[in-house]
Amino acid sequence: MRKSHKRRRGEKSHRKRVFKLKGFSTNPVPLRYAPAPDPASIMGRVSAEDAARFQAQPDLQAFVRPLVPGEFGDIQVASEAAMKSLTYIYVQRIDETTIARLRLPITEEQAQAFMAGKTLDVSELQAAFAKKTRDTAEYDDDPFVLPRDTQRLTIVAAASGIYTTFHDFPHLEHDQEALQERARQLILNQMRIWPEITNDVQAYTRLFVPAFLLGYRLGDATLQEMTAEKREAALQAVRSMDNPSALFLFDQNIRKRMQDMGAQTIYELI
Repeated sequence: MRKSHKRRRGEKSHRKRVFKLKGFSTNPVPLRYAPAPDPASIMGRVSAEDAARFQAQPDLQAFVRPLVPGEFGDIQVASEAAMKSLTYIYVQRIDETTIARLRLPITEEQAQAFMAGKTLDVSELQAAFAKKTRDTAEYDDDPFVLPRDTQRLTIVAAASGIYTTFHDFPHLEHDQEALQERARQLILNQMRIWPEITNDVQAYTRLFVPAFLLGYRLGDATLQEMTAEKREAALQAVRSMDNPSALFLFDQNIRKRMQDMGAQTIYELI
């Protein structure tokens, strides 16, 4: 028997807001079935994390998270150039009674729109996704098609630096050469997972390494500004998060700080 959820007058509801897609129940999304991925693979791990999130939140209909390099395995979902802009994943529950789900690459702007509370329409996303793939196919040889690609990479690198600081604290690394080597190791790990992440490793490294170092300094400054109690709570919260969620959190914090300060690049933050 279903429990009653009536509230007394004056009592506030703590029920989380659910973002429902237009046409969720009347326009089913065409499905393409594929064998279950190897649980030990990147694709299998990411798929399991998405499923666990839906299982833990029965009312959740959709969420957005950063694209994990290599999460599609050998499946080419779009051209390399298109994937430079399709850097987030929109995950939608496609059956209200199960955890069956759809994953669709989307742009940063679409992800921010969703996080701001706007409704995303799957059919429109699919159309935009197809157009992005067609429009950028001719630029496959260009490592950074648009100016904002450079900024996006530096923000991602800075977020990685902050994330590293939160895991190193209180034993922070102050040797700049050692930090540069850690940044280069991160790039090598990314290349092993997703060799197509860039077709110009030198340019990628030139942008990533200094941005990672700045993020490490920014993370250190952020922790030092906190009281001991707040710092401990922040460290526990970040360390309990999965890697994509933590990076997305720091990515959004950097963007908000840049907006508040009117900064055009991350290097104006410190």
